[in-house]
Amino acid sequence: MARMARYVPEHYNFYPLSWGIPNQLEDFVQTLRRRSSSRPATYIIKPSNGAMGRGIHLIQTESDLTCSELTDSVAQMYIKNPLLIDGFKFDLRIYVLVRCVDPLEVGHPGFTTY
Repeated sequence: MARMARYVPEHYNFYPLSWGIPNQLEDFVQTLRRRSSSRPATYIIKPSNGAMGRGIHLIQTESDLTCSELTDSVAQMYIKNPLLIDGFKFDLRIYVLVRCVDPLEVGHPGFTTY
């Protein structure tokens, strides 16, 4: 998503700024430094092995980062007023079977979770 957002940002403005940690840690820290000096923004740090909100932290400055957050995590700009279903945040996953690539043949959509 991030790669496509660089090429056609007008079509990917629904997705918050994101960084894969530790690979993009330096870029993320630079963003933290720039933002903390002007207008602090809130970022959410989510571990890649977490579920149901476990291990999630909110930060605003570089000094808020801890060692545990620097290993295999995703950092995203926090959305203050997200879309909710019955008062809960959600994600949507759609699974589709691709039978053939050329010509494209798609099977029946599978189950969806949210």
